[in-house]
This record gives sequence, structure tokens and C-alpha cells, in this order.
Amino acid sequence: MLIVLVIVIIAIGLVVYFGFFFTPAANITSDLSKLNPLGNGGQITSLANVNLDFTIFDDPTFKSLQSFAQKLDISGPKGRPNPFIPY
Repeated sequence: MLIVLVIVIIAIGLVVYFGFFFTPAANITSDLSKLNPLGNGGQITSLANVNLDFTIFDDPTFKSLQSFAQKLDISGPKGRPNPFIPY
């Protein structure tokens, strides 16, 4: 009876391992071709043709925006010299 229980536990463990944690070996050559920017139709050269429009910065609505940022007061004590020592 004990041997059957051990075999069942090992079988369940293998199913859990192969189902959740085991990843099959990937095809390395296909993964490396994804990393090559020139191997996928010359993506770098297509980025050279991008034109950005900066006229939004000249828009009166954009210029009328206000910053509500507040200056932080960093004067005063900065905390304990060693925060990892116990109290």
C-alpha cells in the first residue's frame, strides 16, 4: 500500500512540474532573428523616416497650461544614520 502511495505522489509531482514549471527548449535561431533589427525588414531604416510635429508647443492652449508642482522642503532631519539596525 505504501509503494502505491509513493508512486501516486511521484506521478502527481511530475504532472505538476511538467505542467507548470517545465518549458521546452526553444528554437534558438528563430529567437535570435527577432533580436536582429535589420533582419526584420530594416526596422532601423524605417525609423529614420519618422517626422515629429512640434507645433503643439506653439499652440496658445498649451502655453496657457499652469504647473501646480510644489517645491518640497527637504531641510531638517533625514532619518536614522543606519535604518537597518534594530531600535
